[in-house]
Amino acid sequence: METTRSFVTIAAAPLIVGWAGLFAQPAHADQTYIATLSPLNSKVAGHHAEGDLRLTVSGDTVMIDLDAQGLPPGMMHMAHLHGYVSGKNSTCPTAGADTNHDGIIDLAETEPAAGVTMIPLNAVPADLSIASDSYPTASKDGRASYRQQVSLRALTLKMAGSFDGAAPDLAKRVIFVHGVDAASPLPKTVASLPGVPAQATLPIACGKLTEK
Repeated sequence: METTRSFVTIAAAPLIVGWAGLFAQPAHADQTYIATLSPLNSKVAGHHAEGDLRLTVSGDTVMIDLDAQGLPPGMMHMAHLHGYVSGKNSTCPTAGADTNHDGIIDLAETEPAAGVTMIPLNAVPADLSIASDSYPTASKDGRASYRQQVSLRALTLKMAGSFDGAAPDLAKRVIFVHGVDAASPLPKTVASLPGVPAQATLPIACGKLTEK
């Protein structure tokens, strides 16, 4: 009797494995989000900034790849993902965003279209620390590259705590690259962050993220 039970168990094993394989959940495929950057405030910047951003989500890992050109050379450029805490879809500002008619779209004027600054493209994006000296620096020919790996879980937790439960929602975000030469003359009407020169925060390129 024991021999018969053992034989039945052994014989059934391949069938069990087969059914288990049939109903196993497939692994989640990578998610990719891309943005093509177009210039903003190019007359002030004196350059035609453009580039590409790619975010690849694989399990708990988000790989961020930014390649930009046409930047004011030899200086660090802040770059961030902007968005709405409410989950509303962000867009890049149009010429109509220049509400004070000074010929410049400043950081404050981007907010109605794009939302607030959320995720910095610096050495530790998941910290959400905007003040940093580790943003990409443009070469002498105005090119900059940035590549950074981030924990999706860490980013999600930090965003939820910092933005009233908001999720990364990458397809609803835009990227801005900021910064013109510190000697660039700007009217006093150009708004910036408290204590930060307007030249450092002036948006010079924007791109809308979409899922590929």
